Amino acid sequence: ENILQKLAETTAYGEVLRAKGMLPTENPGEWLYFDLVPEQYEIREGKPDYTGKVCVIGARLKEEELNQDLAEDECMAEYELEDDIIPVFLING
Repeated sequence: ENILQKLAETTAYGEVLRAKGMLPTENPGEWLYFDLVPEQYEIREGKPDYTGKVCVIGARLKEEELNQDLAEDECMAEYELEDDIIPVFLING
């Protein structure tokens, strides 16, 4: 939730206009879906089709910072993917 708060309320990752995705929690098999616009976001439980992913739309997006924070997140650190990453798709305009 800290990363979502940063995405919604700061420009730490650039000027985010919209973001959505699904990420694992610290509980095995439990996933959270999120939808985000500036200054607000919604989180709900769900199951991914195959793996987690994140899509961010905005301007001057900072991909390295976002990827690093996702990799350092406690929930993500315990989750193992084939390539050890959650796919992050950026649309930078």
